[in-house]
Amino acid sequence: MDSVVLDSTHISIRGEVERFKIDTFIGSDVDFIGNVLTQQALVFVKPASGTALSTISIRGGTPEQTAVYWNGISLQNTLNGNVDLNLLPAMVFDEVNVNNTNSVRTGSGGTAGNVELNNGKIDTSNTLKFNTGFGSFNTLNASFKATVINKKNRLSILSYVQKSDNNYPINSVFSSGPKRLENAEYLMAGTLYQQEFSIKNNNPIHIRFWAQNAQRNIPATLLESESKKNQIDRSVRFQSDWSKLFDKTEMKIIVGSFIESLAYNDSVSEIYTTYGFINNTALVHLKRKFDKHVQAGLDFELRHFGADADTFYAQSRVEVSEGAHLKLKLKKWQGHFGARFVQFTNTTDLPILYAVQVNRKISNKWSVLGSFTTNYRLPTFNSLFWRPGGNPGLIAEKSTIAELSTQLKTSHVSVLATVFSNDIYDQIRWLPGKSGVFEAQQVLNQLQWNRGVEITAKTQYKKLQLDGGATKLISTVKKDKTKKQQSYVPMHQGYINAGYTHRRWQARYGIQWVSKRFIDTENTEFVPAYLLHQVQAQFGYKAFKINVIARNLANLDYTVLPFRPNPPRNYQIDISYTINKHKTQ
Repeated sequence: MDSVVLDSTHISIRGEVERFKIDTFIGSDVDFIGNVLTQQALVFVKPASGTALSTISIRGGTPEQTAVYWNGISLQNTLNGNVDLNLLPAMVFDEVNVNNTNSVRTGSGGTAGNVELNNGKIDTSNTLKFNTGFGSFNTLNASFKATVINKKNRLSILSYVQKSDNNYPINSVFSSGPKRLENAEYLMAGTLYQQEFSIKNNNPIHIRFWAQNAQRNIPATLLESESKKNQIDRSVRFQSDWSKLFDKTEMKIIVGSFIESLAYNDSVSEIYTTYGFINNTALVHLKRKFDKHVQAGLDFELRHFGADADTFYAQSRVEVSEGAHLKLKLKKWQGHFGARFVQFTNTTDLPILYAVQVNRKISNKWSVLGSFTTNYRLPTFNSLFWRPGGNPGLIAEKSTIAELSTQLKTSHVSVLATVFSNDIYDQIRWLPGKSGVFEAQQVLNQLQWNRGVEITAKTQYKKLQLDGGATKLISTVKKDKTKKQQSYVPMHQGYINAGYTHRRWQARYGIQWVSKRFIDTENTEFVPAYLLHQVQAQFGYKAFKINVIARNLANLDYTVLPFRPNPPRNYQIDISYTINKHKTQ
């Protein structure tokens, strides 16, 4: 089957800028996507006390300025624009792409960068996998995955459950010595169902259904004496795609829906709220190959967003867009050109977006790539309609991103160096209003300017593997002559991973470093830099595998966000058993 049909996951020519592609997750079955990104990509992840809210920042942007997609379906909360990375278990996905998209390709949201979470093709053999594990702070996990193959279908079911007391020791201003973090328990369970239907003389239809329930207590900050906050998140996600080849023209159709509800309770502050939202998506992508030098594409996308924020408001929005794309290849040159036109039902804002990408192959080992994209982000429903503080007059936030990269690639070494500049215009921020209440405001005369350099490298020699990366990011307001770094944005960041394989054994050692972050606009106060160490050892024999991970080896008392404690040295052990029948087709 794989040799006669096209891979429907990667047919598009709508822009192929790729910064970080992670298709090998190194960690535990209790890891979230945030853990994976901090170990293997140059993004800044901000966790709040272990398993509480965890958000992402790409190149100085806010969580709202980062678009997150699951197989083409937006995962962003339509009320506040966030995506909680602690609700995304890494075991659900096969591949993570960071900064590989732009608004010309994917639509609203990515004024700072994008993340794509993908599921690839289902396994080609009948498989049963059982996994269980335990770790520090009464962490327990279990999962079951089954893959069934016959002549016409491939079917996969993944079910998982994770729990933890998350009660690690902390130092609080309300105690004379170390105490345990309280009200921090969490429980998560979910199921991912995938099926691939074969159709005679056509590519298969893929269907994915993902349901999840998470219950979390939210611990107190180091400035609170106690907390009784808790939160329940329930979600159902559906996605389906199909592609068909007509001579030299290929069509791909994607449909999907994402429904999520949240119930938040705080008996101390007497805050009780519930809300729900829905994202519906229908995409049609066409690609025409004229010859080996020229390809063209057309897009039509329809996205519906709805939200019901308890008694505050109930709103919806429809986004319609049309796109055109051209790919040219001539000798050592290759170019991508794209444009997108966007319309909305509840605003007169009509963005016209474009992207240009040119790649030059200098030699068999060296290549150079330059790109320029325009992007936009619609105001969230909270920014527009929240009472009090919403501002219905907000328009879309816009950005321009320019990049220049050079890559060295040999049989043993791959090095990528990139310089970039990201200008974000008409930024939407919550600022104190005249009445003292925070209000959503469009900062029209302020330009957020993020520029820097990123370097990543990979090498493999016999049984030894090394990979690492480093970035320098200057994130300022362009008119500010003092060039003060924006709050909570690290100026330097990096990681190094070293792995060794010997027969049935695998070992891996990793380092993650984040520089100090200023917590005020005058750059006088800051939280200190931190350096985290992690080691992993894996032993496998036939169908049996044991995985041991030790995190924060130096037992560092570090800070990501002010007054939010983070786990000290901790351990995790996973045991798995796989029954695999060889492919029968």
